[in-house]
Amino acid sequence: MKPNLDGVVALPHIKAVMIAETIETKLTRALEPLLLEIVDESHLHAGHTGARPEGETHFRVKVV
Repeated sequence: MKPNLDGVVALPHIKAVMIAETIETKLTRALEPLLLEIVDESHLHAGHTGARPEGETHFRVKVV
């Protein structure tokens, strides 16, 4: 992978996991759910206005 202008190498799969983990942590603390499913559906929105090529913009969440 090539670094960006700041010399940072982007690892989108790691960042996406971090966002999903953040969502999971916050919802678990706030709601104490019996079931929590978090699915990254960013690929379904590729090309839409506001969608980033690296994803991590759209998540489906199921809370019970």
